[in-house]
Amino acid sequence: KTYVEEDEIIYLSGTKDCIDFNYVWWSGKMWRITAIYPDGAMKMVTDMERIGDHAADISEMTILMGQNSQIDKFEHISQMATETMIMLNHSIEAYVEKNVIKAKEVIEHDDIVDDLFVEAKKDVIELILNSPIEGEGATDILMIAKYFERIGDHAINIAGYSRIIKEKGIKFSEMAQKEIVEMQKTCEILFSSLLEEPKDMISWHTQIACMEQKIDDLTAQYRNNMFIRIQK
Repeated sequence: KTYVEEDEIIYLSGTKDCIDFNYVWWSGKMWRITAIYPDGAMKMVTDMERIGDHAADISEMTILMGQNSQIDKFEHISQMATETMIMLNHSIEAYVEKNVIKAKEVIEHDDIVDDLFVEAKKDVIELILNSPIEGEGATDILMIAKYFERIGDHAINIAGYSRIIKEKGIKFSEMAQKEIVEMQKTCEILFSSLLEEPKDMISWHTQIACMEQKIDDLTAQYRNNMFIRIQK
């Protein structure tokens, strides 16, 4: 393996898989480290994990606002949810297919989400002006919009990796392909649950929390699998 220092990032070459560490103690110093391997699955999985976290944040925020939440009245946030779901699906397709054209479309699609976020902020300001007593709830609604925007940002990351793996001629191992598909399906289920109108708030939140935990478990499992493959 070859170590090259570059802006406190260490690139390791000559191995079979790609993993994304956070920090490692090396040469007497704590380094932030990214390991680049011909199989680039782990970086996508890490973004998926963050998406799961934000989905759980959205459900928790909705629960805290209670049954009297006015979020259903904010059409722009509902549109943001739909558009980020489209971005996520297309970004994974671009990643798996190594399709840089589709990846570019995902990046351009983010403008729609950004514009909707601006409109959502205007909606919140209008709510506060018309009903100051709703100010705290309006802030929570704005946070939900922000979480959807962050999900869109992670979708852009995933789409962007398609260019990297195409340029570097990266090929996924059979196990990595299965891991990507499994994570994709899990995120689709999570997001579908997030977008559905809950009949029972507690059951809805529990379902999302369980799916988010599954994503965390899968991420840990995939990271361990990649360490094993690297050692072979």
